[in-house]
Amino acid sequence: MQHILILGQDQEYNNRLISLLREEGFTLSCAHTIEETADQFYSKRIDLLIVDLESWKEEGLAVYKNVRHELGGKNFSSIIITPLDLMKGIKFSLSFDDFVLKHDDPAEVLVRIKQLLWRQSKLDVGNTIRIGDLAIDLNNYAVTVAGKRVYLTYKEYELLKFLVLNRGKVFNRETLLDKVWGYDNYAGTRTVDIHIQRLRTKLGGKYIDFIQTIRNVGYTFSDDTSA
Repeated sequence: MQHILILGQDQEYNNRLISLLREEGFTLSCAHTIEETADQFYSKRIDLLIVDLESWKEEGLAVYKNVRHELGGKNFSSIIITPLDLMKGIKFSLSFDDFVLKHDDPAEVLVRIKQLLWRQSKLDVGNTIRIGDLAIDLNNYAVTVAGKRVYLTYKEYELLKFLVLNRGKVFNRETLLDKVWGYDNYAGTRTVDIHIQRLRTKLGGKYIDFIQTIRNVGYTFSDDTSA
């Protein structure tokens, strides 16, 4: 399941939001400062950042800008929770994916999260990503093509899942090592190439071409040629 990091200082609101999201099966982490946020990103695989701007009152927008600056080398999705009085200062150049007006009941946040994840990864109600005949069952760590099971190692599965969840984005080998193998990994970039080759072989057919090599940069997953 997706790992969500919540940055905010309103503990009562955080607790309500955490309780709601955990009931839906999400993995949750919390941070109260920009430094804690950076530490979480560099020690875990965070899929979505939620920032409660109201926690810092009029300084909320500045805090979010500083978070984006601190995590400049990271690719991540984000939702901002904002009070009405900060709306006039919000600009799309802040690079957020969605926003929610803050209410005591965080139910709308859950709806926005589900919509964002659906839009980005084509997750269905069974927590399965489907792209043509390719299906990635996130609950059971299973991959199938046209209904036939594809047997992947854990790292092959994690690499495929990461690329598919972030399809259309290009990642260099160092970033993939960080995201898939972890911050403390000591493997070389050649490890990524080997796993990409194995994935292409195991998926076969048209899916070989979906994991594309971007010369002198890295890899991306693109389903533009599929239906």
